[in-house]
Amino acid sequence: MGAGLPDSTTVSSAPHVDVAAARARVRTATRADVPAVRACLVASGLSTAGVGADDVRLAVLEDRQGRIVGVTGFEGGGPDALLRSVAVAPALRRHGLGRMLAEAACERAAALPDVERLWVLDAGSGAFWQRLGFRLVPTADLVAALPHAWQVVALVESGDIERQIAWTRPARP
Repeated sequence: MGAGLPDSTTVSSAPHVDVAAARARVRTATRADVPAVRACLVASGLSTAGVGADDVRLAVLEDRQGRIVGVTGFEGGGPDALLRSVAVAPALRRHGLGRMLAEAACERAAALPDVERLWVLDAGSGAFWQRLGFRLVPTADLVAALPHAWQVVALVESGDIERQIAWTRPARP
């Protein structure tokens, strides 16, 4: 998961959180961050499949107090990378932090020389992904490109893949 700061295992969702403080920084998640990452994803109703696995590269948004207030990441390699859930603490939504996290995940995945295409599974945030240069594609295309991705496997096994919308774009637009 990479090097980073000391353990940050709480997720801040309280309304008193200062939005400016939450803009502190995006950093690579560490193994010690995994419980907070899971908690943030669960609080947002998003998949935790593969969180903590070596091939799922996570990043966190940390406020000035060291609290994790957002998460994102990607998995895969070779020509295809699947961006993982972008989650921001409820009190901090609608301030551009989700976009900041999504852009960070895109940049980190694109920094790998073998990644050519980025993919996203989504259940209803299409305009968000379109603003980041993604285009709608059949979900079957994503499943064919990333059949062993943790999130894809979990959604296929649960039958929830049919409720997902797939998006893609070149890694380096």
